Amino acid sequence: MRVIPRLLLTLILLIIFGALGFLYINSQSVVVPDTPAINMGKIEENSLIRKKGETIHQYLEEKRLELAYQESLLKEKRDLLAARRQEIEEYILIQVEKIRTEYQEELKNFQEKLEGQYQEFVQTKEEEYLEQVLVKKELYTEKLQEQVRKLEENFLAELATYREDMVKDFYLAKLNYDLKLNLLDLPAEERERYLEEIKRLEEEYNLAFQEKELLLQEEMENRIGELEAEYNEELAAYQKQLENSIKKELEEEKAKNQQLVWSYLEEQEKEMAEEIEKKVEEIRSFSRQELATLEALIQDISQEYFSLEAELSILEKEVRY
Repeated sequence: MRVIPRLLLTLILLIIFGALGFLYINSQSVVVPDTPAINMGKIEENSLIRKKGETIHQYLEEKRLELAYQESLLKEKRDLLAARRQEIEEYILIQVEKIRTEYQEELKNFQEKLEGQYQEFVQTKEEEYLEQVLVKKELYTEKLQEQVRKLEENFLAELATYREDMVKDFYLAKLNYDLKLNLLDLPAEERERYLEEIKRLEEEYNLAFQEKELLLQEEMENRIGELEAEYNEELAAYQKQLENSIKKELEEEKAKNQQLVWSYLEEQEKEMAEEIEKKVEEIRSFSRQELATLEALIQDISQEYFSLEAELSILEKEVRY
């Protein structure tokens, strides 16, 4: 803008000097050759056009710089918006994963709690099984001991009866020989024969008694073995029945716990989905204003950019023509 005053001053000086020269020539009445007249309007017009061209180029350059700045600013804000959106989405994923982890931990704790209760139930049933089997064994042992005691009593009674019968027969035969030996005057040879006969009777008595005792002992032991086998079979059947009963209870308890887990899982999944949805909406709602502000700023910058671009296009056309 300083060039214009200088140009005007130059034009004014030229006009003044020109007028003075003209007056001087007329006063001397000297004829000088005709010189081209200076077209001051044309000079001024050309100077203004030149000045205008310089100003437009300068203005055009300023607009280009301003457009480049707006383009850089627009890219910066768009990148910021994209980065912020990415950060929000990553934060949402982190929060969602955090919620999932919390619910998984709760489900794990619930399962561990049920498993602990189930193991306690199993231990209780094992103790119950052992206690009932022990009681049954004691009952069977008492019954078996009672049976053995009766068998032993019968054995002793039968053995005693047998002994009495044998004693009677033995003493009657022995008494006959004793009478003969004590009352009769027997020859030595016959006395010796009677004594040997008594000895033979004693041996037969002892042998018969031993055989009877062994026979009764064997019969008693066989019967005791049969009783033990019967009681063991009954005990095994009772244990099997008890095992099946407890196994059924354990399976029912496990099935019940499994159903509890499925029900809890279904409930937790529903609650988790609701909490995740609520959390995502909360984050998006909190970030909505920030994103809207950035989007509005980008919109304003875009409008300014396109306006500058259009203005620059017009200026470039003016410069070309």
